[in-house]
Amino acid sequence: MSLLSIALLMLGQSATASEPLKPSAQWVVDYAESMCTLGREFGPGAVTFGIRPSGLSTGGGLAIAMIPGAQAIRNHRTPATFVLDDGSAIEVDANVYWLPEKKMRVVTAGLDAEAMAKVMSGRPFGFPTNRREHIWFEPEGVASALKVLKNCEDDLLVSFGVPANELAQIVEGPRGDVSRYFGSAAYPSNALFVGKGGQTSALLEINALGNVTDCRITANSGHEAFRKSTCDSLMRAQFEPAKNAAGEPVRSWYPVRVTWQVD
Repeated sequence: MSLLSIALLMLGQSATASEPLKPSAQWVVDYAESMCTLGREFGPGAVTFGIRPSGLSTGGGLAIAMIPGAQAIRNHRTPATFVLDDGSAIEVDANVYWLPEKKMRVVTAGLDAEAMAKVMSGRPFGFPTNRREHIWFEPEGVASALKVLKNCEDDLLVSFGVPANELAQIVEGPRGDVSRYFGSAAYPSNALFVGKGGQTSALLEINALGNVTDCRITANSGHEAFRKSTCDSLMRAQFEPAKNAAGEPVRSWYPVRVTWQVD
């Protein structure tokens, strides 16, 4: 079982490490119903790189590439690396897909908070399109784009009923990796038996100690059993608590979106 969500963000041709693709359009924040995503087109072929935070943009999430016109390839999972311009590398497990109707290769890779911060630092980086292949981007203006993404996340939280006055006091959001709480045992047996997949969105309330004190399902599809399994798993999660301007830990909220998929 793999837990992933594929956001369809347009991507295209590759470039060498010495020729990173430059932006050809503005950063775009997508205000979706239950999540916020960020993407931008690069180069003359309208190549786009995008991210979909697993919770908040201060944490980790999914980096996504879609490559129109790429060579057909079988769907597979492979060890790969993000390459940074200082020569360092970030090891990831990349999921590579081929969409024949669109003649497009899709690549997704999960990044933890530290890795996401490096990739989104504004410096050139190489995105893995297969085990040893990369496409290079020069993500100018990413700091401003991340501020807009945070505004989207704040609007989303308020729409879920989070008090705007408390949200405004948070200067550093909670940090945590919820994926490690979803082992194979988390998949509901009745959904697994019938081969059902789906998506579940939840809103977590986190206290000043970093403990999850409440889990509320905001959207669910595929099977009703995903609701209970999602919150049963997430209630065990531990976070670095959010902080206010004085550096004090405070109550916070964290949206999570899980995609259930049977391999």
